[in-house]
Amino acid sequence: MLTATANCSLRWYATPTSTLPIGFGNSFVTPSLSNTTTFYVQESSCGNTATRTAVTVTVLPVPDFSIHATNTIVCAGNAATLIPQSAIGYTWVSNPTLNTLSPSLAIATPVNTQTYYLTAFDGICAGTSSVEIQVIQNPTLQILSPLVYLCSGNSTSLIASGATSYTWSPAVGLNTLYGSTVVGTPNFNTTYSVIGTNSSGNITCSSKQETVTVFVVPYANATGSSSVQICEGEEAVLTADGGYIYTCDPITTI
Repeated sequence: MLTATANCSLRWYATPTSTLPIGFGNSFVTPSLSNTTTFYVQESSCGNTATRTAVTVTVLPVPDFSIHATNTIVCAGNAATLIPQSAIGYTWVSNPTLNTLSPSLAIATPVNTQTYYLTAFDGICAGTSSVEIQVIQNPTLQILSPLVYLCSGNSTSLIASGATSYTWSPAVGLNTLYGSTVVGTPNFNTTYSVIGTNSSGNITCSSKQETVTVFVVPYANATGSSSVQICEGEEAVLTADGGYIYTCDPITTI
């Protein structure tokens, strides 16, 4: 705001010779300025020949600075160190996920993607800079069936969820090592492990390892008792071995 005092009415002009005033009265609020600018004030009501007085507004540069982040992408729960570059004095904008160890150093531990702001002051002007820290959520890995019973020679699907990519091991009996669903055809009892990851850029956030055990059940080698002879109307006792559950055929006379 520019101010002037006089006994007559005042008018403000953009040039020494312009005829169209840009303001009236003892004070004049300039528009936003990016360069040093001169305005002119005249006691117009005392006569059109009154001398115009130059009033110069000197525009000073705001502090030019940036914020360096040790990591602009972090896994949830991890921290990034924020360090201002250049300028003189700093003030961090309050944030509950920001630990301002000192004006020139802060530790950010965002829960979700967050933008942090810093105001710098050089003694005359203040400027603001910001930095965004992207947060990758950690996988919440789950296994559909941690225990699977499989007849020998058959296949089963092993299914995981809660991540964007998956890595299985060991390779024995699996059709692939990657994906949320793999097909297992083990020849013997096998415990498979899977790790899920979420990634962005060069940052990968991994889950804890989960396991699924496949128990391979052999086919029963059933044996029955030898042929027996009975008289009509009598009962015969038949025996079997080699399994856990037995089904007889035909069942009409049993």
